Amino acid sequence: MASRTIIVSSLVGGSLLLAVMGIQVEVISAANPVQGQEVQHEEDLDPTAQEILDLAKEMDFQSMRVRARTFEPMLDDILKPGQKPMAIALGKALFWDSQLGRDGQACASCHFHAGADNRRRGQLNGGRGNDGKPGSINSTRSGGAGDATYALQSGDFPFHALKDPQKNTSDALFDTNDVVGSQGIVSAGPNPGRGTTGRNAPTVINAGFQFRTFWDGRANNHFNGVSPFGRRETADPLSQPDSNEDKTAKSRHQLMRVVTEAGDQPGSSKSYVRPVSLDLRNAALASQALGPPVDPVEMGGQTWLDLGHKMLTKIPRPLYRQRVAPNDSVLGPWRHASDGLRVSYRELIQRTFRDHWWRDPRDPRTLKQDELPLIEHNFSLFFGIAVMLYESTLVSDQSPFDEHIASLKGRPGAKPLSGDAALGFSVFMTGGKCVDCHRGPELSVSGFESQRANKEHREQVELMRMRGPAGEPTSMYDSGFYNLGVRPSNEDVGVGGEDRFGYPLSLTKQYLPHVRTGQGMVDEFTVDPCGFAIQPCEPIERPELVGVAVKGAFKTPSLRNVELTGPYMHNGGMATLRQVVEFYNRGGDFPNNEQSPDIKPLWLNDVQVRSLVAFLNSLTDERVRCEQAPFDHPALTISDGYRQEANGTYREIRREIPAIGRSGRPKAACLKSFEDESRLDAGKRGNS
Repeated sequence: MASRTIIVSSLVGGSLLLAVMGIQVEVISAANPVQGQEVQHEEDLDPTAQEILDLAKEMDFQSMRVRARTFEPMLDDILKPGQKPMAIALGKALFWDSQLGRDGQACASCHFHAGADNRRRGQLNGGRGNDGKPGSINSTRSGGAGDATYALQSGDFPFHALKDPQKNTSDALFDTNDVVGSQGIVSAGPNPGRGTTGRNAPTVINAGFQFRTFWDGRANNHFNGVSPFGRRETADPLSQPDSNEDKTAKSRHQLMRVVTEAGDQPGSSKSYVRPVSLDLRNAALASQALGPPVDPVEMGGQTWLDLGHKMLTKIPRPLYRQRVAPNDSVLGPWRHASDGLRVSYRELIQRTFRDHWWRDPRDPRTLKQDELPLIEHNFSLFFGIAVMLYESTLVSDQSPFDEHIASLKGRPGAKPLSGDAALGFSVFMTGGKCVDCHRGPELSVSGFESQRANKEHREQVELMRMRGPAGEPTSMYDSGFYNLGVRPSNEDVGVGGEDRFGYPLSLTKQYLPHVRTGQGMVDEFTVDPCGFAIQPCEPIERPELVGVAVKGAFKTPSLRNVELTGPYMHNGGMATLRQVVEFYNRGGDFPNNEQSPDIKPLWLNDVQVRSLVAFLNSLTDERVRCEQAPFDHPALTISDGYRQEANGTYREIRREIPAIGRSGRPKAACLKSFEDESRLDAGKRGNS
């Protein structure tokens, strides 16, 4: 059945502006169609002023904090009662500890600036060509070599520069498939430098509200305790898997736990260790945490068994040679007088996790060569849960925008936005179409809250009216993942790719074959057709006529603190928020068959563009800018590229990130945007 069509009159732009500013308006629409009115599908209609106001009120973060409890992972069998604060301390120490990876790499080495990475020297990755294979680094727009000694300049952006930034058909002044990634471990080979990641590092702040993580969604919503891949880690998730003794599915690599049973004699008991598999829902952050430490580029490619042995037996103490502020909001009580912590990771784990995950009943002398003590064997479980709980505390919800939403909801004393930021919010909600992908408290449709369509229906895959890759009249895509036309899709297929086992990352690529043939699905997820934006609650009678639009699609990031998290997009190819807005205003850079139908020219004028940038700046939480609790942290030394000496040798530049306590940085030393730092350093950058 076709979707309904309705004939409506357009709304007055001024009414929309008044609505999001909280001023009561009444919109009168024509009761009957008249000549010249446009026939539209219902999902394409402009929202009414009341609908816009309701959408704005749903961006209230305070009410979401209450609802968020309904999707917190169940940890009763994992954590000891009352030990969540200890788990957070463990997670914070592990996240910032430079002993974890090789060559001084910590998780925080790529997430130290508002949860992201703002370095400019030595950050370029050669990207991928149309065959998907890694490429070499090109010369930059300003003529720089782009190697480990080169610091990106403002004139190097955007990476796809047009003669007329308002038209994507304009002549290209410059184009490169290079990516601004993050530096990993020291590279082997004749050239100095560190390996760099193939995508830009997103912020970890507010990441706890994401249904899946990583740009391509490969960090699964289900945490298995051993890898980012959830149920995909089982030997064959599409068939009946081999079972453990406790009936859990057998994974390629498994956790171990202690089991205590009645002994042979009355009143006696016996304990032994057996393999088990974990399946913890709504724990994508824990899944994500297990990726970078074993990645060969990011942190050195050690195994989790190696990491457990090292961190529990080989290091002097947690955060060794890293200063911890006396008033650190989490680690202060555990700080060592000189550096690091005065308590070991072993002790923190034993205090935090239930005994059956670490108290080994076996005699260490009887362990086989390939066996490790239980606490080392399960280190990946401890790491993932602890880092997830730490990152879940990094909630940013005190921006001027949050004050504005509070004022719309009538909270006494709340201060509404004004001037350009208020006008920009109107553009955001209407002509800019930003709210289509950046709605809800997270300002992202990839989060838990925003994937609830109509409050009752989950929409983890979505149906849209667009011509599919093979000419289909409609297409499906993964909710929260969009092809924007940032780069040609063949360079990086995003969620359209596969995991290391050969299974599709995309939920759509699992769901449509299931509808067509009944084929099993790798992941557990809910599809409710009543949540579809088009043809809601109608069965898909001809699934062969539905296309799959996921190639080149990436997760929609939150816009909170976006002022501080540049450079932007999955390739880091835009340095300023104005460049980002101009990209959307011209309808993207590389139109393609799987591009979201919402990415089309917006025809915003310069005042609207400037106001939209002002609104985006209003999303900055000053606690994040000045690293006040919970965004304070230990000291960290990171690589900042290389410098060539007079004798022709190369020396690595090390940047010291200072320890910050709960009160944060002095105002003059608070974090700056990528754009502002580029401008301030313009006189001393380049190859010098």
